[in-house]
Formats: sequence, structure tokens, C-alpha cells
Amino acid sequence: MIDWSLFLINAQPPGMNAHDVLMNGACYAAESERLGYSTAWVLEHHFTQFGLVGSPLFYASFLLGKTTSLKVGTAIQVITLDHPVRLAEQVALLDQLSEGRLIFGFGRGYFQKDFVVFDTDRHKTREIADEWLAIMKSAWTTGRCSSNSEYVTFPQVNINPRPFTKPHPQLYTVAQTDQTIEWAAKQGIPLLLPFGFSDAQTRSLLDCYNAFAEKAGFDPNTIPHVLTALAGVSSDGRRVKDTARERILWWEEASQRAMRFGETLAFERYGKRPNEEKAWGGNGLFDTVDAYMANSPIGTPQECIDKLGRTIEVTGIRRIALALEGVGQREAVLDSMRQFSEEVMPFVSAPQMAD
Repeated sequence: MIDWSLFLINAQPPGMNAHDVLMNGACYAAESERLGYSTAWVLEHHFTQFGLVGSPLFYASFLLGKTTSLKVGTAIQVITLDHPVRLAEQVALLDQLSEGRLIFGFGRGYFQKDFVVFDTDRHKTREIADEWLAIMKSAWTTGRCSSNSEYVTFPQVNINPRPFTKPHPQLYTVAQTDQTIEWAAKQGIPLLLPFGFSDAQTRSLLDCYNAFAEKAGFDPNTIPHVLTALAGVSSDGRRVKDTARERILWWEEASQRAMRFGETLAFERYGKRPNEEKAWGGNGLFDTVDAYMANSPIGTPQECIDKLGRTIEVTGIRRIALALEGVGQREAVLDSMRQFSEEVMPFVSAPQMAD
């Protein structure tokens, strides 16, 4: 069986206020639990309407309190922006309170603005993340941690409580460069695979990971990678594609604006058409959006089934997280979730395991 989960972007597009966006996410998480999804994933972003959740662990605690069986994962927590001991404590506490329903996805960060504001040397995030993870694992597995390094120094302290999940909550990370893929694979940490990639690109990334994992003694078939996918389904395939394309267009530009200082409200380009693109400096953005649309299960039920079938055949993926917020307002998203559950998921089969 395919393991289905929900991927919450929590962006604030034109016409929505922040409170509605955040409450919608809780509504979608509760509905996904009712529909049998295994997990809801929560992003971290700062200083942009591209994503309103600056603390995924805080928002995860809210969603865990609104549900009873759904797991909630951070996708991802930027660990280099926080103190490792505080993170270790928060993860362990939330894992206890949720009785093991927390999944801890982490990464070293990407947006330059975040590193400047939170006073983190972006040129050393790889080393910092590696050390932070070692400190947190020590806290979770032994109940103690200490450090005397270039990046943080503190005496040995006892960490309470220890996590509910032994030895610690399931870890995930994100990786696109060969160096980061190798680092994750050598530790057997599964990946949250990015949406928007072609099936061939995803397969290439997994092949790279698998080669390193096998050398490190891991069986790649046992590592539970999750593929994220922009998604939307409707009997009116053209309508849902048009709606999703407009939302993705705004979202992608908001993402680009979040990468630099002097950001203004990222609404200007929303609703623009390709014949207006010269005013925006070329067609790179529209090419990106076109790629997102081509590589995502968005359309009629049969179109979604066919697209997911091809993806699974090429990549061998068995776990898929659907980002469904791009189809419109709350009722449209809920309708799409239900239709996906009834008319798409039952007809998408998991890949056959190799002998």
C-alpha cells in the first residue's frame, strides 16, 4: 500500500488573512486523519507570506492537540537557527505529550535572510548541523549532553524528559546536493523528496542516496523516504489546473522574494499571464511553474492516477505527501482531499519489491 500524508505549506495568498491560513491547516489535518492519512507535515519559513509557520514544533503541537492518531512531522525544522539543547528538550517533550506521534524532520537551512537575522554563519551550517544533531541524539539516547566546540560550549547537563519513542522520534532530512545526500545516506536518515522534480530527477537523487547507503551497510529498500507532491483533483480538470497554476505562480514568486532583503508584499505578480512576462525580466518563473504543473498530480481523477502511477513506476516510492492547498479556499481544498481519497488513492498501487 501507498502511505499517504498531508503536506501543509501554510502560505498566505491574496485574499486570505493569517488566522484563516493557520486554522485552515488545522482543519485539513483533522480531515486528513478522518480520511486515513498517516501524517501531516509542517514547513518552517520566516519573514514571508510564502509560509507563515516560523516554529514548526509549535504548530506541530497545535495539530497534535487537535488530532488523536495522526502523526505530525516537521518539514523541516531549521536546526542551525536554534540552540541544540533547547531543540532536544522541545522534541522530547512533544514526543512524550503526543505519545510518540512526532516525526522530526530537520535541515541546515537555505534562506540567507534567516541566517543574517538569527546570527548564524551560513558558510558553516553543514558543520553546525552535524554537531547539533550529535548533541540532540546524545540528549535523547543517554539523557545527557555537553559540548566544547567552536560553535557552542556548555557543561554536561541532564535532559528531561527523555523521548517517548525509543531511541528518539523518527528523523527525516532534505538533501539535493551530492554532499548532503551522502551525509544523510551514511546515517540512514530518510529524505523528504522535493516536489516539482521530474520523475527522472527524483530517481537520480535516490540512486545517489542508495549507493552511499549500501556502502554504509543500510538496505535502501527499508529506508522510508517520502515524496512531496503539489496536488489537486476535480472532475473539472481544466478549472483545477488553472486555479493551481495561479496559486503556484504567486507562491513561487513569494519564494524568490523571500531569498533577499527589501522584500515587499509578494502579490504583484499574482494573476499575471505569460504574455506579460517581459516586464518581470524573462520567462524563468513561468518555466518553473510549468515544470511544477507537468510534474504534479493535478487534474481529473484519471490524470492524477496516471501521473502518480508513472512516478511510482520510475522512482519506486511508497510514501507520498500531498500539498493540496493550491486548489483554492477551504471548501475547495476539503473537496479535493475527499475526492482524492475516494477516486484516486484506491487506484494507485505501491511498487513491487525487488527479489
